[in-house]
Amino acid sequence: MGASISLMPESVECFEVTETQAHRWAREELSESLDQLKSGLDTTLGEWQERLGARSRRSDGVTQTTNEAAPALLAFFKRLPGVIGQSLSGDPQRLDSARDTLAELQQRLNDAGIDVDDRVKNFADRLASIRTEAEATKPPDDAA
Repeated sequence: MGASISLMPESVECFEVTETQAHRWAREELSESLDQLKSGLDTTLGEWQERLGARSRRSDGVTQTTNEAAPALLAFFKRLPGVIGQSLSGDPQRLDSARDTLAELQQRLNDAGIDVDDRVKNFADRLASIRTEAEATKPPDDAA
């Protein structure tokens, strides 16, 4: 059998955190994760914009995107953090709101000549499924 260890409660008290501290830490970690996600998305979307620009140019050099392409992309980036938060909230009404926002943004991008498929509109559901999967794998709380 494995070795066992026993500790005096006083020796681990210095590692204990309050609920407020735990919530603050979780918010900071989520904020950092969202910043990393935004940075990755900025890079990816910049690459997409270059590819879209190259692909949307006709042989005569005229682009098929409208003057609304840049504002549509900017609106997408501005609203993305809120969409992510709503999608991960676990609240069905907020998830519906995220879906509506993404459908609106997808339409705006398409209207601006940036052809995006339904993956944009379905992003909220994919994020919500990450939360659901994480909750399903979470160990049950001790009943002590």
